[in-house]
Amino acid sequence: MENQLDKTVKRFRSDNGGEYISNDLQQFFASEGIKHEFTVAYSHESNGTAEHFNRTIATMAQSALLDHDLSRNLWAEAINSIVHVKNRIPHKALPNMTPYETLTSKKPFIGHL
Repeated sequence: MENQLDKTVKRFRSDNGGEYISNDLQQFFASEGIKHEFTVAYSHESNGTAEHFNRTIATMAQSALLDHDLSRNLWAEAINSIVHVKNRIPHKALPNMTPYETLTSKKPFIGHL
């Protein structure tokens, strides 16, 4: 975020997954002044918005692959394409803006869509 978008990360919320509890990552967060918040393990309710978003993306990717009779090995490409589009369409939580615009302060180009 800081390198690509000149945005400061103040907090990072994650579950207690092994990839988020290493000493190296904890030291990095401490050195950068990032507060690391943990949600309750195996409790999807504590992070409902992110869980709902992930479920929506996965459902859309599965539908796209099935609809176009594409192989499952294209799963990552389907996910990337759907997230790319979703970040460039309006969202009710962001009046008159897209997620892309909120993050970059630029209107998204959608001519390629």
